[in-house]
Amino acid sequence: MKKAKKGNDKAFIKIFQEYEEVITHHLKLMKWIFMVGQAVKESFIVPNQLKRDSFNFSISFDEFNGNKGNWNLNIPITKIEGESFLVMDEATSKDYKIRMKKVTFTSATTEINFDLTEPINAEELNQIIRFHLYDDKGNMLKEISAGGGGCSDCENIDGKITLDTSVQYEPLKHIPDYLIIEPYISSTSENIDELRMEIPLKESE
Repeated sequence: MKKAKKGNDKAFIKIFQEYEEVITHHLKLMKWIFMVGQAVKESFIVPNQLKRDSFNFSISFDEFNGNKGNWNLNIPITKIEGESFLVMDEATSKDYKIRMKKVTFTSATTEINFDLTEPINAEELNQIIRFHLYDDKGNMLKEISAGGGGCSDCENIDGKITLDTSVQYEPLKHIPDYLIIEPYISSTSENIDELRMEIPLKESE
């Protein structure tokens, strides 16, 4: 099985794609920063050399939800080497299509990366999908974070768009023989059986 290196698009996203926080409370802090991002007037101090093994990521802001002040956050970031597997599986339902691209294991996360094709008005219809992930022993992994990394094909084709999507789950001590992904409608928790996939990670003997 071939291994793949992580790819990057934008300078800011690049930090979080290549560097994963090893301290749990820092992960929670960064999640909070993204949640309040629209309400904060912030400035980011980003090191010039993003390829260093570790650096401090500094954030300062002077307004939060209309409140004036002076807040400064200094977050140590450490690069964690992982093992990645290229995956070519795909599944299609009436409204959605998933084309798997990569699975990456590190000491901090288990990450799946795929192209998700969905109706352009999925959010308006309350039809956003999420993903349960299981190891080869049937254990469900706890989701840490999820998000679209950008459009693979932003063109509206028959009322659908394709998003480059990554979802991070808790780390695994050992790389399993396979993973099982079970997509479901977030608003109803209804499984989409046509999109369920078993993702092989080790070659058959």
